[in-house]
Amino acid sequence: MLPITQSPSHARAFKVYVRPLLEYATSVWSPYFNYATDKIESVQRKFTKRLKGCKYLDYPTRLSFLNLPSLERRQLIADRILTYKIIFGLLDIKMEDYFQLQSTNDDHTITRGNPYKLFVNYCRTNVRKNFFSERMVKVWHGSF
Repeated sequence: MLPITQSPSHARAFKVYVRPLLEYATSVWSPYFNYATDKIESVQRKFTKRLKGCKYLDYPTRLSFLNLPSLERRQLIADRILTYKIIFGLLDIKMEDYFQLQSTNDDHTITRGNPYKLFVNYCRTNVRKNFFSERMVKVWHGSF
């Protein structure tokens, strides 16, 4: 293994080569259990610890020093972007297949001025609760 001498270039290498592999299709396979999320995050944790000047810093300090967000935060951002694209028709996907807007009464929405408030479905099983469209309703409404 080559010695790491310059942290900015190696952090950039991580962003270009490793992070896309860790984030590929995260909206589809998003891990629900904490141990799975920690396992994925450990790749970034171990990589940043090996950079020059970061060995003795704790993980949140290393991320701020290298100007890197956590992978969990990036996954949340990617999910919000995908939700936005689905709702506003920027993808060739029917919004009705994933989300349902809250109903309207006599041309007036009952969403206090927000016509893009999503309907919260009732789910009996945890499998459905963790599906992309179900977990994104709380995030879209800002109550996560």
